[in-house]
Amino acid sequence: MQLTYNSNYPRLLWGGVIFVLSLSYNLGGCAFAPLHIVDGSKQPVTITDVVIDRDTKWRGTIIVDGEVKVSNGVTLWVAPGTRIEFTRRDNNQDGTADSGIQVNGRLIARGTKRQNIVFTSHLSSPAPAAWGEVKVEYSLGSTFEYCRFEYASWGLHLHFSAVDVQNCVFENSEGGLRFRSGPINITHNLIQHNKTGLRFIYSRPVIEYNTISYNLTGIFIREGVKQLTISHNNIARNKYFNIKLGENQPTSLDCPLNWWGATEPELIDKYIFDKQDEDYIGRVNYTPAATQAW
Repeated sequence: MQLTYNSNYPRLLWGGVIFVLSLSYNLGGCAFAPLHIVDGSKQPVTITDVVIDRDTKWRGTIIVDGEVKVSNGVTLWVAPGTRIEFTRRDNNQDGTADSGIQVNGRLIARGTKRQNIVFTSHLSSPAPAAWGEVKVEYSLGSTFEYCRFEYASWGLHLHFSAVDVQNCVFENSEGGLRFRSGPINITHNLIQHNKTGLRFIYSRPVIEYNTISYNLTGIFIREGVKQLTISHNNIARNKYFNIKLGENQPTSLDCPLNWWGATEPELIDKYIFDKQDEDYIGRVNYTPAATQAW
């Protein structure tokens, strides 16, 4: 195993000094490509508008100032306990924060119960939409486990990607997760205190064993969804709607075995926007409903 200091890798700044560890190794005569380690364990590393074009691992505190792009065929690993802070960069002066991560390869962010990976704002007193989003597009195998997303425009934005999201927290953002296509598995997460918890179109997600509460709208199914799995969740105490169907969602959907915060149909229906509110959209079929929280 060989560790080398690479002074030629551009755009990765640590206290004004470029610093990347290049790790290469040989096992049983098989050579592996170098793995770049960006280490913010001793002091934060600032990354400005970088394109990651080789396999890379982040650990410690990473400050993202601008947009990080993970190229197709490249994997970015994030170590347990890593804290990723995004500056409020507004490149086009439209009032929207632009700092974020664009993934066209893979992003593997596996924290642990004791060492969460945190995606948050670099501001001292942030508010929702203080940074952009982690956008995963045309990606296979990206994974998020024991991560916390906060103060984002959208925590995760997924397009045409196979993604697993487990044991994560999405809170204090404009939106928790938005997505299209898949397959997408969303299990055992806490999604709270956002304007919208989940929003999706043209997808067939598996959404199980989550708590989706204290958002303005818990789940917004906008259009084009024919079949899905939404079961064994706690979907309750969202301000306006626990589930809302969009105007281009004429198909009725089965969402059984969820806890809606009540057992009386009139109380459950009060926080579901569907065919009972607009006759040209589908119905949310919530029976049989859970009789208590999971």
